[in-house]
Amino acid sequence: MTRALDALAEAASGSPEIAAALRSFVSERNETATRIGTHLQAVSAVGTIALAAVDEADDQMASIARTAAQ
Repeated sequence: MTRALDALAEAASGSPEIAAALRSFVSERNETATRIGTHLQAVSAVGTIALAAVDEADDQMASIARTAAQ
């Protein structure tokens, strides 16, 4: 999509206003994509921590169950 918008900006070179608007749109789109990527990395990290906590709780419950069964 960025290449298509760059091509539009180049084609609109006779109109500085249109070219500037397209470049601004591309810039904002790229910044949004970066923010989304950062957010997804954070969500992934939280998910990893949550899964580790669940695994630890499962291990503790299994240990308690083994002790109770003896």
